[in-house]
Amino acid sequence: DADSVRSFVERKLKDVEKNLQRFPDRSATYLKDAVDKMATLDTSDAAASSVQDELNPLLEKWGNILTITEARNARKAQGSCLEYGLSHHLDRFIRALESGPPGDARFPDKDTKWVEERTTQKDLLVQWLEDFKCKHGENPESGDTIAECENAISLCDSKLVAIRVP
Repeated sequence: DADSVRSFVERKLKDVEKNLQRFPDRSATYLKDAVDKMATLDTSDAAASSVQDELNPLLEKWGNILTITEARNARKAQGSCLEYGLSHHLDRFIRALESGPPGDARFPDKDTKWVEERTTQKDLLVQWLEDFKCKHGENPESGDTIAECENAISLCDSKLVAIRVP
């Protein structure tokens, strides 16, 4: 019956939303369950067709969000160029940029090393972002992730220019 499918799918979508950040694998299972249940609907029935028309955009949206979350969480072992995923990389990168170089006159090499490390981190972020844009750039849910990365890259550029210019 269409109403039971609707309630099942809505329940699974709530589970996806609740578990998306902490358990993306579990969320993928919930989303697959919802899609499989939708496939059982008899599309010749007007009520079932109405439920499908109503829920398909939600399934597509959550599928897109899940795909982006999986890309953000991917580690080097899963094919990403970032060792521990995007959130970890951005957190460390931005924190290091905001704190700035050591600035100890006794050890100027530490400043040079700091700049090299930030440049390496920026290069990895640019590589990750280009790959992400190629795979998910058309996805309407990807805008926040792209903006977050571009803001971090701009922050890096401004900090490094300020340091390099005497």
